[in-house]
Amino acid sequence: MCGDLLLKFLKLYQKFRVLTERLADPGYDGENIYQILRAKGVKPMIRPPNHLSARKVKTERQQGAAYQQTKGYHAWRNKNKYGRRELVENTFFRFKNTFGSKFQSRNDDNMKNEMTIKCRLLNKMLEIGKPISVRIA
Repeated sequence: MCGDLLLKFLKLYQKFRVLTERLADPGYDGENIYQILRAKGVKPMIRPPNHLSARKVKTERQQGAAYQQTKGYHAWRNKNKYGRRELVENTFFRFKNTFGSKFQSRNDDNMKNEMTIKCRLLNKMLEIGKPISVRIA
């Protein structure tokens, strides 16, 4: 099921932008997901689960698991810049809390326009509420 959702996402995303990396949580971890992403030219950035055996390090997925088991999660996270996923999660949380998770529009074109307006509003609100920091000394 995750593979089907991932393929739909990739098709939709490739219409608008060039996708080079895919950040995902361990729920998307699987050799088939890595293969699908690599076939599309996308670098998978999926956190390996803690239980994955790293005895035979052959695939990219197994290499990530071995690195995480030897160096620890935080070393793996820093090496792969996995903290960006948390920024994305926070952005969607902020968006859903502000505007809700449903569209008011029913037409595809109107949904696209509605999403564009909401994103611009959220960006403007962040710009207005952002403090101006000045270094002293």
